[in-house]
Amino acid sequence: MYESIINGVWPEWKVREKFSEGIYGVTYRVEKNVSGSVVEGAIKVIAFPKTAAEEELIRKQHGSDSSVQKFLQEAINEYRSKMKLLEPFRYHRNMVSVEEYRFINKKDAAVPVVDSTTELLSKSEGMSLGYYLLIQMEYLTPLNSAYKGGAMTESDVIRMGIDIANALEICESCRSLHNNLKPENIFVDDKGNFQLGDYALSGAMDMLANAFTKKKVTTFLSPEAFKNEPTDPSSDLYSLGLVMYRGINKGKLPFQDADVANLSFAQKKDALNRRFAGEAIPAPAGCSPELAHILQRACAFAPQDRYQSADELRSALQALEKGTYKMEEDIPEYQKEAAEAKAVIPELAEAEAAAQEAAEEGKEKKRIRRRRKKEKDNVIIGVLVAAIVVIALGTALVYISENHLLDDVIPKDTPTAVVEIVDMEQA
Repeated sequence: MYESIINGVWPEWKVREKFSEGIYGVTYRVEKNVSGSVVEGAIKVIAFPKTAAEEELIRKQHGSDSSVQKFLQEAINEYRSKMKLLEPFRYHRNMVSVEEYRFINKKDAAVPVVDSTTELLSKSEGMSLGYYLLIQMEYLTPLNSAYKGGAMTESDVIRMGIDIANALEICESCRSLHNNLKPENIFVDDKGNFQLGDYALSGAMDMLANAFTKKKVTTFLSPEAFKNEPTDPSSDLYSLGLVMYRGINKGKLPFQDADVANLSFAQKKDALNRRFAGEAIPAPAGCSPELAHILQRACAFAPQDRYQSADELRSALQALEKGTYKMEEDIPEYQKEAAEAKAVIPELAEAEAAAQEAAEEGKEKKRIRRRRKKEKDNVIIGVLVAAIVVIALGTALVYISENHLLDDVIPKDTPTAVVEIVDMEQA
């Protein structure tokens, strides 16, 4: 298909076979001789636009060849900017190493190219717009080849999850999303490490998909990506969760019968619709409750219910691998906060009751103090009044005595008892 273009760009590499093909890209296993030794590699070729029909469509959308070229240049720049960001990690053990890449203007492609629909794509057929992207990589075993049928052991699934989460953590650190994570983009090296590929293609491919009204393969997309809504790191973790789910569930996705070898199109569509409708996914077959919990959280319908970062998912898987994982503690952060608040409510109620009781006690003490003060004040007032009365009476008696006011009524020699009687009669 694109062998002649590869030979024209890198003549030292000889194409041996085509081992994968996607919507836009075709990947070949290639070899070259280095000092008498055969070195294997892989070259991926992406054409945009891929067919004459796509070129015609993009011409209609943008109006002129210069506008089309400008749009395609934006897609190229998007890819280059991501590759520049990820350059420091090109040899990370969990990232497929990109040795070199080239953009070839289709005007410079001197040989005809035939795509999978046998449609001739060459200058003679008017394919003058667009580019070929050639990516030279290390050759690795595709996941689907390493594990026939997609079935894996629980240990393998955990290791794959940890390794790919490492790769996604690197993407997150560069503020980049993969947005197309699927088994075809995961590879295994000769040491058993799992590696993530196509990590710089998402932005450019999204632009092209929108331009050509094509959607990505929906099987491993998150619900929000399927609906063309904004995505975030949890969207990539959803896709990784599905790949892991498929690995432990005998090669079947949620709501697919793991015991049925060949599912019909209707059965696959029904399973997909149930997932995108928000139905909680069941635990996969042949899986520990702990791993099932991790996968169900990773594949939660609502983004806020999932792991929010690759580091969070990786930590959970590493804890499971070490035997220290606690399922009851592995819940979304907002649910933890709600649980903590709920636990605090009884304490708050108790504290409030104690405060109320203390307040009432304080009020009662104030009432007692006021009452006692009033009683004391009344006693003081009573004493003062009595003192005033006594003083007044004493003063009056002195006045009467000094002025002999009773001499005419009571003779001086009248006995006291008689005076008392007279006083009583006078009263």
